[in-house]
Amino acid sequence: MDFITFYFILMNYSVVGMLSIFTTISHSVQKCYHIILSAFVGCFLIRIFPEVTGWIILAVLVVWDLIAVLTPFGPLKLLVETAHERGESLFPALIFKTMIELNPDSSLSLEYISTGQTS
Repeated sequence: MDFITFYFILMNYSVVGMLSIFTTISHSVQKCYHIILSAFVGCFLIRIFPEVTGWIILAVLVVWDLIAVLTPFGPLKLLVETAHERGESLFPALIFKTMIELNPDSSLSLEYISTGQTS
């Protein structure tokens, strides 16, 4: 890959990344960006650290994520409460949202998704 192609890809990736973090861009674009970014970070960590270190970092991140999200004193709860008190909104990519994206032609109905029963 030549320098011009690499620079073009890098700039496009950077612009999409900034848009996904600081604007309300499509959720599928946000998810794709975060997955690709995670893969890049993983590849980088695999190259510079031994395998055991990678597994240790993974375990520490899992524990940190559980503490940050599930505990009442976690940083995520403090961040959301502070933003709510100030009347500010959070960055769209800061809080991960899960949602079901339905195709209008899909045979699943909203009633089934919300209740788990068909009519």
